[in-house]
Amino acid sequence: MATAVFTHDLVDLRGLAGLGEEIVKLPKDRNVNWLVTKDWRETARYELKSETEARGLY
Repeated sequence: MATAVFTHDLVDLRGLAGLGEEIVKLPKDRNVNWLVTKDWRETARYELKSETEARGLY
């Protein structure tokens, strides 16, 4: 079980933290952060992004 937390998969970490679907049910102003970060991957730092995409992440 301890090795399961050695991941960059935010959806998996959400489950391991016991948050389940609770984070999806947050008010929209707080949920927007989750909607942006949930699809992040550790390999994304090596990908080229357009200025529009970079601004969207920021």
